[in-house]
Formats: sequence, structure tokens, C-alpha cells
Amino acid sequence: MRIDQLREYGRKRLKGVSLSAALDSDLLLGLASGFHREYLLTHPEHCIASEQRELFFHFLTRRCAGEPLAYIRREQEFFGRPFFVSPSVLVPRPETELLVELVLKEAKQRSFPPRILDGGTGSGCIAVSLAQEIECELVVAVEKFEDALAIASLNARRLSPNRNISFIQGNWLDAFGEESFDIIVSNPPYVSRSEDFGREILAEPHHALFASGEGLSDIQVLISSTYKRLANGGVFFCEMGCGQREAIEAELCQSSFCQWYFHQDLSNRDRVFQAVRGN
Repeated sequence: MRIDQLREYGRKRLKGVSLSAALDSDLLLGLASGFHREYLLTHPEHCIASEQRELFFHFLTRRCAGEPLAYIRREQEFFGRPFFVSPSVLVPRPETELLVELVLKEAKQRSFPPRILDGGTGSGCIAVSLAQEIECELVVAVEKFEDALAIASLNARRLSPNRNISFIQGNWLDAFGEESFDIIVSNPPYVSRSEDFGREILAEPHHALFASGEGLSDIQVLISSTYKRLANGGVFFCEMGCGQREAIEAELCQSSFCQWYFHQDLSNRDRVFQAVRGN
């Protein structure tokens, strides 16, 4: 079959499955054939070998079953870098780039390289991005699950080989004694199981997505534990779900943090809160 025929076939199969059916089809055809998308667009008459065609059909079947495109491709771009991903880790999302941007802004305002802790690092996309973008005294990435930690470490070796990132297996901040950090950042599970979500979400690791207590249980743990791990003047940045602001603000009011702020994403929804420890 010709490239243009396969592209159209893929688009039709993915219609109703993906909001970007044409793009998904092209990316999967490129993965199966080894051709860049530019080649697929400019050589519609080229015939694809049967082995590559069957592999393309296999990828389409997986995508139609609800498997995220990133898992099929084993890659997801985040902050301009291609991160390796698998079903062991959450797929990095564009919304989380706001979290990185806010940490970078805070770090650049300091007169010294900060000590940064990434709690629940998953694929390592936050820790690696921060280590690459700014000069840090130390970046520590903590992850409870061994298979996810292995992927984060792999991404650091691939994308940030000359930066010092320490990976530690542990549950949130339990792995630390008296060590303190200037910035603590986390994208914890914050989705409530009562929310509506599609098959694609269910393909991702549930422990990285869902939290009890209307999605707030892990955020509550972090609010109560991060303060004592922050140096004086330190800041905690945490991703959150829309509709959680009131409950989070109530938790912060009961905490020792002196100030806090909420930041909105491009859809003008509360996405990140920032809590400051006083000097």
C-alpha cells in the first residue's frame, strides 16, 4: 500500500479514538516505517513494505484499545526534550511544564545555586528539566517504585549526562533526616476516582494518578511534611487539580507556611500552588 493510503486508513481507524487522529496516524506510520513525518507528507506515492505495514496495523490496534500514544512510541516530549516512557510512569503532560517554569523563575531570583528536591519523580521529567535549565547545587529525585526510578535514571543519563542528579527510592520525604532544601517540587497523584475519565487515563499507573479523599490525600501529606524539609525562605511548588483550591487553602491555613499563592494554567484553571517558609 502507498503512504497516502495508509495515512488515510489510519486516520479513519483513529477517528473517535483520538482528537488528533491524523497526527497520531502519521506518527505511528513513521514509527513502523522509520520515515520522518516530513517524508510521509512529501512522498505520498511511496509503497510501504508488508512487514512495516503489519507493524503499523498492530500499532493502530493498540491505539484503538486506548493505549496512550506515548507508550506505543516509548517517548513523550516535555520541556523540549524527548523523555523515554513506559506504562510504569505517568505520561508527562504540558500542564506540568508550568510547574517547571515557576521553579525556574524562583531559582533564578536566588543569589546562589539552589538545592532542589523532586518528590515522586516518575519519569524524571521535572528533575532532569530543572537540572538542564539552571545551575543547581544539588537535585534529588525521590520515587517509591523501583521500575519508575529506573526510567528516571535512564532519562537522566540520556538527557542530562553532565548534571548531578541523585535518585533515591523512598516514599515522599521519608528518606531524609535533617537534610534541607531550598526548593521542593512535586506532581503528586491528585485525581479523585469519582471523576470521569477515559480508557487512556486508565492505561497509566493508577498510583501516580489517583489519591483518596477527593484526590487530596497525597497533597495533604506533602503540605504537612515539606515545611520541615525546607531551608529558611524555601519554597514548595505542587501541581493540583482544578476545584481543589478551597480545600488546599484550608490545609495551608493550618500549616506553618507563612505565604502561599495559586497559579493558573493556559486554560485559566488553578494548576499549581506555591507555599513559602519564612526566614
